[in-house]
Amino acid sequence: MKKSSQVPPVSPAPAPPIGSCVTRSQGKTSTQALTASAATEDPYTYAEAMESPQRDYWKQAMVEESTSILLNNTFSTLNSQEAQQLQVMPTGSKWVYMTKHNPDGTTRYNARLIIKRYEQMDFGETYAPVGKLTTFGYLISLIGKYGTRWNMDHLHVYTAFLNPKIDDDDICMTLPEGWPEGSNSSKIVLSLRIALDGLTQAPQLWHDDINAVLLSLGFTQFSADPNLHLSTDGNVIFLYVDDVSMSYTVTANKAAIEVNMKP
Repeated sequence: MKKSSQVPPVSPAPAPPIGSCVTRSQGKTSTQALTASAATEDPYTYAEAMESPQRDYWKQAMVEESTSILLNNTFSTLNSQEAQQLQVMPTGSKWVYMTKHNPDGTTRYNARLIIKRYEQMDFGETYAPVGKLTTFGYLISLIGKYGTRWNMDHLHVYTAFLNPKIDDDDICMTLPEGWPEGSNSSKIVLSLRIALDGLTQAPQLWHDDINAVLLSLGFTQFSADPNLHLSTDGNVIFLYVDDVSMSYTVTANKAAIEVNMKP
């Protein structure tokens, strides 16, 4: 008698009762959880921002962002003849909306102007070395071993990509819908002077800029890790994109405090 090669079907395991599951909404009903999620979700487009209950906050955030960009002389306007002579189509831009919650419970509404990187056609060098995690781990181990003689601070440069100047005059862009300067702003063609978030070359420009500053201050760049810099008095700076880790001796910290306390 031959045995059957067919495997009998396995009955599915019974689903657990709904009441036994605890969701991230901490016991809220599905309708309440979806409503809370929708209320805290940031808008993806300008149209969504203008239709949201926080539209006035987003408008104010866009005004603050555009004012900061104009004061920084980020771009210059091209006339119609210059715009027609461009060899490459200008790159578009968009708003990115972010809600930030402060430690004191207040809420900040940020609007960031971003270059549409996927539309950028003409660019040169883009490589920027990133700090090695093994280097950072070695610094952490040194601080842990000599903690009584060394301190470490961490900084995040929020406007890192807005500092470097652009040498290439051919990087042009258009403004997004909702730019506070006027309803026809989306038709204006601009020539970038300073990098913006989203620009393909922005990381490389930032690395060259901060590296030049550190070298001018007397730091030495390590060949094994170009993001590690050492000063003559033993202070160490480690770069990881737009994050900066500073390791310094206790005596250097005391000297800085004494300088700040002088009248």
